[in-house]
Amino acid sequence: MAFNSEGVLGRRTRRRPLASALLAAALGIGALLTGAGIPPAAAAASPLRAVAAAPTVVTGPEGRQSDAVCPAGTTVAGGGYNATRFAQANGGNIYDYVTANGPVAASNAWRARMLDTDTTVTAIALCAPDSQGYRMATGSPGNESIATCPYGTAVAGGGYGIQSFARANSGEIYDSLTANTPVPGANAWGARMLNPRSQVTAIAICAPAI
Repeated sequence: MAFNSEGVLGRRTRRRPLASALLAAALGIGALLTGAGIPPAAAAASPLRAVAAAPTVVTGPEGRQSDAVCPAGTTVAGGGYNATRFAQANGGNIYDYVTANGPVAASNAWRARMLDTDTTVTAIALCAPDSQGYRMATGSPGNESIATCPYGTAVAGGGYGIQSFARANSGEIYDSLTANTPVPGANAWGARMLNPRSQVTAIAICAPAI
């Protein structure tokens, strides 16, 4: 025979480390796929485990002012409006305006409001689970208003509420919102009116920075 018992034993001895290595590699891959063997701290820090839940869409009642109130356990995280009626003259001149389109901290809602008493709007809110940590910051009213998010948060959206609006005695509007935007270079949301005598309040939606 070409191999004696020592030779056969020698080959078997040399093969065992290779088989053990393959088995260990297979077990290691399985551990990665199942999460077994990953330290708890590393698993908790994995971005794959920090998936945010999709927000719930809530619609407010139709009216001159509409508040879409977020349900218990959620916080308003965004929103918008649908102006279902809008006042304008026969010649096409505008007699109406959306004077509020933003979050309201006191009622945990997204508010939309029309200028003309005979027109209607519907507010629509995006409501995120409280666990996601959204909060609001409100600026001081003025011709220009800036709402700055507090330390540890980042601006994620915002809106405005207009306190005074210029229009002619006939009702034709003489004013407009000229800014409703995140502020470049600042952790804030800003709003600005065209007429220097008009006042607006900016409201920022702030999300956890981490």
